[in-house]
This record gives sequence, structure tokens and C-alpha cells, in this order.
Amino acid sequence: MSQVDALGGISAVITTLVEMITAKSSKGNKESLRKRVVMSLQTPKEKAAELTKSDLDALWSLPEGWFKPFNLYILRPQYRCERLYEAGVLESRMSGEYPDHYREYRVKEGCREKPKS
Repeated sequence: MSQVDALGGISAVITTLVEMITAKSSKGNKESLRKRVVMSLQTPKEKAAELTKSDLDALWSLPEGWFKPFNLYILRPQYRCERLYEAGVLESRMSGEYPDHYREYRVKEGCREKPKS
């Protein structure tokens, strides 16, 4: 995996920067755009450091391969999967055919190891 892929793709960073430069609204909007740029530049390891104990417990209980959140036996599975996806430890894809679309997730390589105590 290249460093650009680890940052979420260069196009995501460029798009956010362009929005930030061309924003004509209040300072609050520019501040939220600045936060998005900072978040997009963080590596998955830095984002994963912000996970709660519940997020980490959920991560360690996820199955191998692609899975659907509603098949998991954890508290609020869709919410946990979205948090882990935002932290950069899960991959996501859309599956199914119209009108039955659904999102599947998979744990990225190297993100499942428990910290050494």
C-alpha cells in the first residue's frame, strides 16, 4: 500500500483543500474544512489511536473476510463499523442489486493485532 493510499487518496485531500480555498462562508465553515484536511492527512495508525475500548473490543471480535454489520453479535454493529471505517481500520464496499444495496466491511491487514502490554 502506498503512502497516498494510506492517507485516503490524494484526490480526497485535493478536493478538501479546493473547498477550503474557495469557501466564501463564515469562519466556522472554514474551520470545519480545515479539520477535514487534518483528518485526511492522518495515517490510519494515528486515527486508530483515538478509538475507545468498546471500538477495540468490537474490532477484535470481527470475522475474517467481508461481512455485513447486521450479522455481528456486538452492541450497535452499524455504528461500530462506521467508527472503525472512519478510523481507517476497515475497508468498505457496496454490494447487492437494486433495490437491495448493502455495505460490507473487511478489517485491513495489520489492524487486528492487539497492543502488547
